[in-house]
Amino acid sequence: MTETSWIKPKSRVPATKKPDFVTLNGSDAQRSFQQTANEESRVACRERCFTGDGCSCVLAVGPIQHDSAVAVAISHNSSTTAFWRCRNLLAVLFFALLTAVLVPATTAQAACSVVGQPCVRDDFDSRAYDLNTGTDDWTTDWAETGESDGPELGVILVPVSLGELRFQAVFGSNEENYAITRNVDIPAAANNATLRLNVGYEGTLGSSKFLEVTANSIPFGIISGSAVPNPATYSYDLDSVLGPIGGTTISVRLTNLDDLGDTPDYWTIDFVEVTYDSPLAISLADFSAQQSDDHVLVAWETASELDNQGFNLYRSTSDAAPQTQLNDALIPSQAPGSAIGHLYTWEDWRDLASGATYFYWLEDVSLSGATTLHGPVSATYNGPTAVTLAGLQAESPTTPNALPAITLALALLLPLLALRATRCLDREGTKKREGHNARSREETRRGPSHASRPFAPS
Repeated sequence: MTETSWIKPKSRVPATKKPDFVTLNGSDAQRSFQQTANEESRVACRERCFTGDGCSCVLAVGPIQHDSAVAVAISHNSSTTAFWRCRNLLAVLFFALLTAVLVPATTAQAACSVVGQPCVRDDFDSRAYDLNTGTDDWTTDWAETGESDGPELGVILVPVSLGELRFQAVFGSNEENYAITRNVDIPAAANNATLRLNVGYEGTLGSSKFLEVTANSIPFGIISGSAVPNPATYSYDLDSVLGPIGGTTISVRLTNLDDLGDTPDYWTIDFVEVTYDSPLAISLADFSAQQSDDHVLVAWETASELDNQGFNLYRSTSDAAPQTQLNDALIPSQAPGSAIGHLYTWEDWRDLASGATYFYWLEDVSLSGATTLHGPVSATYNGPTAVTLAGLQAESPTTPNALPAITLALALLLPLLALRATRCLDREGTKKREGHNARSREETRRGPSHASRPFAPS
């Protein structure tokens, strides 16, 4: 027995190009061109296949006796493809939404040497000259002197292993006075700036090789190629030499003072940072708590907020220490960077018990992340237990009342997800119906197949 079938390719075939045909012998399929098939059936098959997205055609070249495995595989092709296409689309869109909502964004963690102090810093964890790993950003990128081939080549480079900057010998070159420079703008209210860096050497540079550290062209240190310990962290007080540094630009420069002599030895710098004292985030003018109807009203007023990004409010039933943070998210500053203060109020409705005295602490958070705790102040509550509810009211018309990010993401994306899936299923259903109708018309035109005729014994 012989059965010939062709299956439409996944991509639509141009009208001028004849598709390949597949010869099926039982359950064994081999691709070949079938030139002897009836042309009328070929045309009808082609028309039927182009009405849907998945099809099968049987072209008679002899007595037909359907192989069950082949027939099932061919007839199942269209509906199965449609089902899995839409199912896979739903799965992809669902997991994309789930990832966007549940996976938190990650950022580089600030690693200043002094906790609570702002800094600019570069740990050389990337083969780039624009890396910022401190609380604040450098004003410029690193700039090379003596060459200009970037952080991946030459005398000055960040190796593939990362984590350090190197000054190394290049055969046939004189590396004397090769340098690298980067600038930082110090905040106007800052003071007590310190330059810190970790320097070492690999091999035996010796006491005749030196690395110079300067700030604003003034030498602060000269490190020997035989210094002990190796490596070591060096600190330089910038104020003592440069004077008040608030509002100024500090230019940090590292210079290799000598020819490295075509040796395999090199200087290593693990990090460079400039730290400075943070001014007080706020100047607090008033902080109070008192019962107001069926809740406690907490109020605070600032005289200035030069370095403030916001507040946290805490409550306790004793004055020993804060117990409960009342705000879910940081209460944003209403006067960031301003020498003029602002008035804030918070209505505390959370699980208040009649006759209880509550103590409140206010925590201000500076731009660098440093915190200062104020309080406590107290209020005795006399009244019925209120419904659990808390809210911030700041006297500013620009304070946003934002929908939580997760709720907003779901509200926007779920309707789109449902619409896309519905359209996919509708489209596949329409194509399946069109294919079925086309097959019905073809079978009506051709009449009963050999397979449906009564069996006549020979």
